Amino acid sequence: MQKLNFARPVAAHRRRIYAVMFVLGVLITGIPFLGVGFGVLPPEPTYTIWGALIYIPLLVPLFTAWWDAPGENRTWSERAAEFTMVWFPVTASSQITWETPWLIGDLTGIMNGAGPDDRWVWLWWGYGAADTRYLTSDAGLYGMEVVAVIGGLALFTAWFYLLRAKATGDDIKRIKGLFVGIVACSMMLAVVSIYYISETRAGFADLEQGFWMGFMFKFVFMNIWWVFAPLITIPFMIKQIDYLYRTLPPSARIHLAPSATAPGSVALKTPV
Repeated sequence: MQKLNFARPVAAHRRRIYAVMFVLGVLITGIPFLGVGFGVLPPEPTYTIWGALIYIPLLVPLFTAWWDAPGENRTWSERAAEFTMVWFPVTASSQITWETPWLIGDLTGIMNGAGPDDRWVWLWWGYGAADTRYLTSDAGLYGMEVVAVIGGLALFTAWFYLLRAKATGDDIKRIKGLFVGIVACSMMLAVVSIYYISETRAGFADLEQGFWMGFMFKFVFMNIWWVFAPLITIPFMIKQIDYLYRTLPPSARIHLAPSATAPGSVALKTPV
């Protein structure tokens, strides 16, 4: 069996790109958010420009994770492990920081019918101008976004498990983090699938701003990555768990044994 190292250090060129993209993401969001809020920038075309530019720091790190440095020879599983470590905080932070204010604003009525005069919520009504469910207090959408926030918190939990596993070399923590990650990614995939399917079933009745801006850019492009990424990460996480279980030393391996209280059933036994 080929020896895999899921805790190998991140290559210098990838680490630099991650740092630059993080700073770029903060600037791309922070400057226009404050600019529009204080009336220095107009809400439009600021939202459209922001919506296009923000995907540079979101997507570049995801592609960078697969790029080997000269002389580096990672397996696809090792590359996928780094992709997971990049994707989890990216998606978790975006889900929590965008969805949570919208949930509060919708509950308090701030988002209902919001428009250009509501400068401090332009990041939300700018999207709601295309998908009007975000401005009309849609109950089904509210439920989906609540689950999205819970999924984001679960992704952060999985990420912290994986960070500790990488720092300590603890494969048990890595396995726990991967299990939580699979659940969180499944939640994410379910939410986005319901989001697309429900609006398709409604005949796209809630979409405005035309085919290219409302449908292709905001409805499809700004959400489709939350379909692709889980479909990439979930199979690799399952494969990583399988490898880790098979390479755990006997003293750390979880054993399956017949339960004494239920004949024919199986009980988990962990060695002391």
